Amino acid sequence: MTLNDFQAAVAETDRPVIIDLWAPWCGPCKAMKPAFDSLSEEYGDRARVLAVNADESSDVMQKLQVFAIPTVVVFRGGTEIARRKGMQSESDLRALFEAVIQGNEIPAMSSRTRFLRIAVAIAAALFSLQMDPAWPMQLFAAGLFAFAIHDRCPILKALKSAVLRPRKTAGEV
Repeated sequence: MTLNDFQAAVAETDRPVIIDLWAPWCGPCKAMKPAFDSLSEEYGDRARVLAVNADESSDVMQKLQVFAIPTVVVFRGGTEIARRKGMQSESDLRALFEAVIQGNEIPAMSSRTRFLRIAVAIAAALFSLQMDPAWPMQLFAAGLFAFAIHDRCPILKALKSAVLRPRKTAGEV
């Protein structure tokens, strides 16, 4: 898929566009393909679903700033509204498709992923009680916990938006 084909596919539809960026040599991509194909067939009338071979579409990869595959990117009205990196289970993909089609908020990560990150953070915090000094493991646990809840916590959302606010260049007022 060329960059022009991609831009036209994303811009010229009133349906949401769900894009699977994959490569034929990628093991997780191969494992995810049957679920993605099945959901594409099931939801194809309500969303435009595209599979983009990363090896043949480097300009699309560069435009989307995708550095790892598999990656699923979702557009609505020509604007990116969600991105999932790494292999997704069929249930995670189904939840993503459902949220996109129903117009619901799309969580940054699946509930299973959030639960696992919180569980590992708690385990690390408990493990830190056995360490001397404990602060490196406690710092790791706090960071992992923050990473698990960053999209749900209003304080972390505010900090993130303040840090990521676009900065004006010298020529702008």
